[in-house]
Amino acid sequence: MSTQPARMADHWWWRPGWRPGRKFYTWHFTFQESSDVHRLAGEYRQSLATVPGLDLVPDRWLHLTMQGLGFVDEVSEQDAKAIVDAAATRLSRVSAFELAMGRPEITPDAR
Repeated sequence: MSTQPARMADHWWWRPGWRPGRKFYTWHFTFQESSDVHRLAGEYRQSLATVPGLDLVPDRWLHLTMQGLGFVDEVSEQDAKAIVDAAATRLSRVSAFELAMGRPEITPDAR
């Protein structure tokens, strides 16, 4: 018996509270200048290119969703700005770090 999922989930299905046109504030960790991540992602994209039904993510959209803040219509612009300012102040005191990518884990939907 395989431990791998028999079917992948649709990452774009509507989650609770989502509806067309509704926006959500979210923190993302991006890989804009991470050539090693782009190289590794390219290798996976090449290997998965023939698998039907997958949306292979281009380098410019690679990210890790770190934290949701809330729906735009539920969080005031003033509160969102205050949270961003507080995060920027805190993160300015965090030293640069290296990120190591390990073996991927195959799940039905890696949200």
